[in-house]
Amino acid sequence: MKRRTLFTSLLAAWAAAPLARAQSGPAVRLIVPYAAGGGGDAVARTIAPSLGEQLGRSVVVDNRPGANGVVAVQALLGADLEGGTLMLTDSSVLSINPWIYKSLRYDPKRDFEPVALVARGPLFLAVHPKVAAKTFDELVALAKAQPGRLNYATPGAGSTHHLCMEYLKSALKIDMTHVPFKGASPAMAALVAGEVDMTLAALPSLQAMAQSGRVRLLAVNSLNRYARMPDLPAISETIPGFEFASSMGLVAARGVPRTTLASLSAAATRAARSAAVVDAFSAMGIEAIGAEMGEYARAIASEDERIGRAVRVANLKLD
Repeated sequence: MKRRTLFTSLLAAWAAAPLARAQSGPAVRLIVPYAAGGGGDAVARTIAPSLGEQLGRSVVVDNRPGANGVVAVQALLGADLEGGTLMLTDSSVLSINPWIYKSLRYDPKRDFEPVALVARGPLFLAVHPKVAAKTFDELVALAKAQPGRLNYATPGAGSTHHLCMEYLKSALKIDMTHVPFKGASPAMAALVAGEVDMTLAALPSLQAMAQSGRVRLLAVNSLNRYARMPDLPAISETIPGFEFASSMGLVAARGVPRTTLASLSAAATRAARSAAVVDAFSAMGIEAIGAEMGEYARAIASEDERIGRAVRVANLKLD
C-alpha cells in the first residue's frame, strides 16, 4: 500500500511539474484601451485569472487609455513578438475607428492577429417614463407620428450607441435627434433626469433604474433576445438581421508565430467558456462566447461590414 501511495504521489508530482515550470515563466501582459473601472476593464479582469490558469502563467492587466485606443495599440505593436502581450479589443478599436477617422495610426487588418472572440456585449434601449411608449413597436409608431420630436442620448459621435441608433433610424425611416454627451455616465444621468427621451446602455448601468421604474427597457440590440431577460424583444424582431452587440476579443501583434497564436487561442477559448467567467459575464450583462481565431476573424469581417454601412448612413467622418 505504501509503495502504491508513493508511486501515485510521484506520478502526480511528475504531471504537475510542467505546469509549475510554466507558472514560473514571464507574465502575459493584457493591454486594455480603457481606464480602470470601466466595462472593458471589467471584462479583462474577469477573464485574466482563468486565462492565466489555462496558460500556466500569470496574466497582468495593463490599462492604456487615450487617443481612441491608439495608445493601447502602440503599446501592443511595440511589444515583443513572442506572444507575451495581448490586447482586449472591441468594435471601437477594430471597426469603428478605421471607418470614421481620416488619419488613423494603425490598420487592424495589417497590424493585428485575431486570437479569440471572448464575449459580446449587447446594449439595451431604455426610455424615460414620460415617453408614451410601453413597447418598442409603440416607440417606432410614436416616432413616425411625430418626426423629429424624440431625441436620444449617446456617449458621443461615432460610438457604437450612435451608429446603432442611426442605422435603426434609417432602417425604420424615422427621424429622431441625436444628443451626444462626453461619456456613458452623463448620457445616463440625462435620461434619468428626463432631459432626453432615450438611450442605449449596457445592462449594469440600467438594471437597478429599470427595476425602480426610473427608466423603461424596450429592446436589446443583439441578434437574439438576452437569455436572462427572455421577455425583452430584440430589435431584430422588427428589423430582420439587425445586430449591433459589440464583440470583445483578444488580438496579438502581426508577426507572432502561428503555433503560438494557436496555443493562445485555445487557452483563451477555454477561459471564456469556463463556468466562473460565464457566470461573471452574465452578471455584467455580457454573453460569453469563446471562439478561436478563425471564427473571430470571420466575426470581425462581418462586424466591419455592418459598421461600414452604419457609418455611411450617418455620413460620419471625424478628424
